[in-house]
Amino acid sequence: MDGFTKYVEAIPMANQEATSVARALVETVIVRYGAPLQILTDQGTNFEGNLFRELSRLLGIDKVRTSSYHPSCNGLIERFHRTMNAMLGKVISSHQRDWDEVLPHVLAAYRASLHEATGFTPNYLMFGRETRAPIDLVYGRPPDDDHRAGTYSSYVQEFAERVESAYRLVREHLRVSAERRKKKYDLRVRPAAFAPGDRVWYYTPRRYQGRSPKWARMYTGPYYVMEKTGPVNYRLRKTRNSKPFVAHIDKLRPSYDEDFEETGGPAAPIPGAPGPRAATPSISEVDASDRRPKRTVRLPARYR
Repeated sequence: MDGFTKYVEAIPMANQEATSVARALVETVIVRYGAPLQILTDQGTNFEGNLFRELSRLLGIDKVRTSSYHPSCNGLIERFHRTMNAMLGKVISSHQRDWDEVLPHVLAAYRASLHEATGFTPNYLMFGRETRAPIDLVYGRPPDDDHRAGTYSSYVQEFAERVESAYRLVREHLRVSAERRKKKYDLRVRPAAFAPGDRVWYYTPRRYQGRSPKWARMYTGPYYVMEKTGPVNYRLRKTRNSKPFVAHIDKLRPSYDEDFEETGGPAAPIPGAPGPRAATPSISEVDASDRRPKRTVRLPARYR
């Protein structure tokens, strides 16, 4: 999906191999619309392999990826998945095996609909005009669409003016929409910051067969913070021999376990990690140093 025009392409595929994904991208997107300046994908092996990386390098594409277990990083396409599934559910058969046959028609309906954020249809922003649909045979086309320029130069000039005016309005609409979403997001977000050496818990919810998700542990760790790789991303590592990974700050929570001892952890402390903590005094030591008179509490018989 194009982030500006919201024009989307969806290709039914029999498998998710890297060669199939790369071929679909070239034959469906690049040869029709040109190579994009930047492409954002998830961390699937078909996108992170050498084939896709080399393809991006040859075409001059800036290949970026989302954070682990953070779908809102690519919220544009994730939100479209919800819309697409809702539309497919209304037109497929009861056996649900003909989804690939109706998918092009669902995409055509989406591209011809006004987008809430831009105020225009994806077709208009991509091609500079609305595409003809079967419904136009019933209701007819708008009067302005029947106008035809006399020469190629006049057509090109009118087309450029029309697209420039539309893009100016779209940028304003996207700005207002982004500010509205930011305001709603800031109402429930809690700012946090971590330093190298801090211990954090990492949110990784998983479902297991035969186990209730209500009693499952949603956080794993603790992990050590190695460095801050961006405004909202941190590089974590659990042990000295484990592979570091990048996590979004929304998935991290501070760890307050002072008695935690890392099993198989690094022999040398991680740069920036806090030093050894002072031993916590026992109850007897606290009582011995306390000069106040002790009170004896006698429990009822049923609790003894």
